[in-house]
Amino acid sequence: MKNKGIALLLWLSILSPMSQADFVRTIVFNLKPDCSRDDFMTIHLQMQEFSRASGMKAEIMVPVFGPEPLNVFAWVFRYPSATDWGKGNDAFWGGVYSGDPLESKIWIDIQECIDVQYSRGWRTMAK
Repeated sequence: MKNKGIALLLWLSILSPMSQADFVRTIVFNLKPDCSRDDFMTIHLQMQEFSRASGMKAEIMVPVFGPEPLNVFAWVFRYPSATDWGKGNDAFWGGVYSGDPLESKIWIDIQECIDVQYSRGWRTMAK
């Protein structure tokens, strides 16, 4: 039994880096007064639809404890690499500036719904 537990921990430690992203972008925000969580989830689902091509995975995080007020949220995007993030970012802004219906709608909805506190990009040190 002890050896099985050690083997399981070894496999988890080997597979864990493969399941993590190389580049993570976080956007910390508050919802604007006229925007509900359901409104934001609609935006989130639209962003996921757009981002599937770049292998992005998105999560919404809500505070459980800490110094932040409970109305602060984090939108976390995980990309396979910084290059994939760059390609996705270029595609998004290219769509916004060219008037593409999906990207333009997402951008307008973001501006109407959330008040961004800060946005950061993070690169993992696994590589």
